[in-house]
Amino acid sequence: MHPYLVQTDSLTIRWESVLIIIGIILAFSLAWRLAKPKGEAYRDALLDLCFWLIPAGVIGARLWEVLWTWKNYKAQPLQVFAVWDGGLSIQGALLLGGLAAVLFARRRGLRVWELLDLLAPAALVGQAIGRIGCFLSGDSWGKPVEAVTWWPQSLGVVYAANSPAASIHGWTPLIPAELMEAGADVVILGLLLIAWQGRRRPGQITLAYAAAYSLARFGLEFLRDDSLMFGPFKVAQVLSAVIMLVAIPLFLRRGAVAAKAGVAG
Repeated sequence: MHPYLVQTDSLTIRWESVLIIIGIILAFSLAWRLAKPKGEAYRDALLDLCFWLIPAGVIGARLWEVLWTWKNYKAQPLQVFAVWDGGLSIQGALLLGGLAAVLFARRRGLRVWELLDLLAPAALVGQAIGRIGCFLSGDSWGKPVEAVTWWPQSLGVVYAANSPAASIHGWTPLIPAELMEAGADVVILGLLLIAWQGRRRPGQITLAYAAAYSLARFGLEFLRDDSLMFGPFKVAQVLSAVIMLVAIPLFLRRGAVAAKAGVAG
């Protein structure tokens, strides 16, 4: 496990950056496949949407991180733009990326929920692969295994000496929280793809994704050691709780409407 795929005097390439790019490509491929039954209009829209989503995702990921860690950038504000050094938030990327998708759909005259339903499973592909990149880079790490009594002490990871995790914890074995989140993403993705085959109302895939991922993230934050903080609270847990409070009732409401429509039909 090493943070860098290539590290020379003239060139440095981080594993995290490479896997983020791979994640974007595979995520788009899945969305493209899911969009096939909807016709070429949606597929053409996805091509154009890339030029909205990629910059929105990067900007959102960075702004969310900087917002809660401004003290680390105050002395050197230009470091805010050094995204290649890490410091990207998945939740920030999803927030601004989702907003960009909504604006794009309205501009192109597409149904917002249908477009978001195409993007939700794809987002999980990118998230899972991105978390593997975090693991290889020693970013988004978990607590020391000795600090969590119920965690199997043999299932700890010692990160490379030049990783962010090692700069804080040295050779202490840590819980691989990144891999746990990647695994949760894959499970949620599988459930969404199964649901995709059944009867559903537009928006239910998106809302199920939002609720399920938020629930997983809320729980995993108890094992994270590098969480963004707002006073005594973990930012990711607060945001996850808010999303669940909104997504679950909306999901149930749309499900009830779909069931009523089925009975009427």
